[in-house]
Amino acid sequence: MDLMATPSMGYPLRLTATNAHLSYQLYEVSACTLGILSKDLLTLKDYLVMELGGRRIPLRVAEILPPIRPQLGPVIRRYRLACLDCLMELDRLLGASSPVEPGRSLQFPRCLVNPRLYVEANWPGRERVELFESVDISRTGLLLRIVKNSESLLMLGQGSIPLRVDVARLWLPEIVQAQAQIVRSYQSHEEFKTFSYMAVRLTDFHSREGDDWQKLLRRLERGFLPGLARVA
Repeated sequence: MDLMATPSMGYPLRLTATNAHLSYQLYEVSACTLGILSKDLLTLKDYLVMELGGRRIPLRVAEILPPIRPQLGPVIRRYRLACLDCLMELDRLLGASSPVEPGRSLQFPRCLVNPRLYVEANWPGRERVELFESVDISRTGLLLRIVKNSESLLMLGQGSIPLRVDVARLWLPEIVQAQAQIVRSYQSHEEFKTFSYMAVRLTDFHSREGDDWQKLLRRLERGFLPGLARVA
């Protein structure tokens, strides 16, 4: 990965303490955080200012993520920056408020929700529903874990399935219904147990539930649901 000498997307980013420009690449955005790649060394004590659309956005280093270590070239460090203005909506200022389309470079952070959501999948041609629980949520979909042993992962294919998501604990109507496009599935061995996982992209919601779902995700990203979620 070759980081450009000039700031990503034309938005200058400077260290507050020294006024030095940071060379970076933007890869992640949410309502109040930015994910950047940089060769520069930052600490959790660093504050920054971004010039974005005529605004000066105050930021701080909120998290230092595992770096990217290419075989050739210097280590590329990953940081998550939090906006100090809680009313700022960074994703909308950057024009990235809708789910990322295939081929776009910007990502959205994953939120871990506790207690987990329960999800019912109604497989076509099967009499009983399958029960899953959420592992994390992002604007592009859900990572689900199968609660009971199942052969579903061997039968997924690339089809679309209807889901019922229990969101009563997260300040929404009791049930959100949507169509889900299966993105990937895999198994993981954890503490002498094997768990099955399925990542889905939510595509079509019933009625206005899609708007409610997006509002929920923005609350999670902005920390408006304390104790329920943290960014993964």
